[in-house]
Amino acid sequence: VLSIERRHALLRWAGRSGALVLEDDYDSEFRYGGRPIPALQGIDPDGRVIYLGSFSKVLSPDLRLGYVVSSPPVARALAAAKRRADRQSPLFLQRAVAAYLTEGHFSRHLWRMRARYGKRRRALVEELRRILSPAAEVVSGRAGIQLLLRITDAPPAATPTLCQALLNRGVRLDAATDCYLGRAACAEFLLGFARHEPAELEEPLRIIAEVLADFRARGWRAVAEPVAGDRASA
Repeated sequence: VLSIERRHALLRWAGRSGALVLEDDYDSEFRYGGRPIPALQGIDPDGRVIYLGSFSKVLSPDLRLGYVVSSPPVARALAAAKRRADRQSPLFLQRAVAAYLTEGHFSRHLWRMRARYGKRRRALVEELRRILSPAAEVVSGRAGIQLLLRITDAPPAATPTLCQALLNRGVRLDAATDCYLGRAACAEFLLGFARHEPAELEEPLRIIAEVLADFRARGWRAVAEPVAGDRASA
């Protein structure tokens, strides 16, 4: 998460270069402690930030509705492009969500889900630290619906092989090493926790621990070796 200082620096750069900034902020509503950092769009004095949000994450993945907050000229251009692309999102759903917001249901929903997701997040962090220490670092942050898991003794080149080995055992992890502009320091993964109750995570976490122990016992020599076994569904 960009610090407030870096956010202001980014806005100054956008002003100097005449650039627009896309702010994709899809899960900041789920915050579990500490003061939130203001959105770029909220501190932008020149209307250069286009703020993107989604109801798919905060309400339901079946609800394919998002929204944009931008300056009037940009909003008019985006609305024209939307009309040329696919006319519009379903009016019925838009009106239903608008009523949900104006009647105060959305705020109550977020309060309930923060409590539920916060409980799942704490349980996952505690279990990860219990079964994977000391060669694993859990970066939990204070918001969102994912954790960052760093395997500190695993080289970043091991990430694809680890992902495949876990998938063969029925566990899917998303590689975070692909998100770097440069090279990651170690193997890293993103773990979502919103869908599962703590009890449902016991078996996947046991499998993660077993796969990591096997790779570690071989001194990470398996990085360049093909992974045996059939591809499992996840």
